Amino acid sequence: MKRFTFVCCVFLLFFSPRFFLFGQTPNEKEEIIEVEMNCFDFDDNIEITIEDVEIEISCQGNWDVTAIEAPREEEEIFCIVEQSAVFEGGMDYFYEIVNNQRRFLETMKEGRVFIQFVVDTTGRTSEIKVVKGLSEENDKEALRIMNLISEYYDWKPAEQRGKKVKVRMNIPIVFKKKEKIKSNSERVYIR
Repeated sequence: MKRFTFVCCVFLLFFSPRFFLFGQTPNEKEEIIEVEMNCFDFDDNIEITIEDVEIEISCQGNWDVTAIEAPREEEEIFCIVEQSAVFEGGMDYFYEIVNNQRRFLETMKEGRVFIQFVVDTTGRTSEIKVVKGLSEENDKEALRIMNLISEYYDWKPAEQRGKKVKVRMNIPIVFKKKEKIKSNSERVYIR
C-alpha cells in the first residue's frame, strides 16, 4: 500500500498543472512566430512543349498496355496572309522561266491552266496540282513546268504576324501561240 501511495503522489506531482518542466513558470506564454515562406518562384515566361514532357507509366499486375503515339499537329496552311510568298527574283522572272520552258504543241488548246501549290516556311513548293485545266496535254505541261521550277528554284516564304508560315497559292500558266503571248504586266494573278 505504501508503494501505491508513493506512485500516486509522484503521478499527481508530475502531471499537476503547477509542475513545469524546463523551468517554465505559469506566467510565461509561448511565443508563436508566423513564418511565411515562398517555396515556389514561378517565371511567367515558361513555355512547355510536348517534347519537354516525358511520361513514365508503370503498372502492377498483368496489364496489357500499348503505347500509342499521339498524332502531331501539322502546321496550318494559310490561304490569306499579311505578306504573300514571292518567287525569288520576282514574278516577272517566274513567268520568264515559264515562257522559256513551255512547249506549245499543235494539239494543245489556248487558254489558262490554274496550278495550286503550297509554299512552306523554307520556301520550297509541294502539293502541286491542277485546279482548273484546259485539256490533258495542257495540264501535263503545266505540271511539268511547275515541277521543274520547284526542283531548281525557291520562293520567299509568306509571313503572318512576323512569323514564316505555309501558304497555298494559285497561279495561272497561259498557253498561247508565240505571236499571241501578252506581256507579264497584262497577266492576271489569282491567289
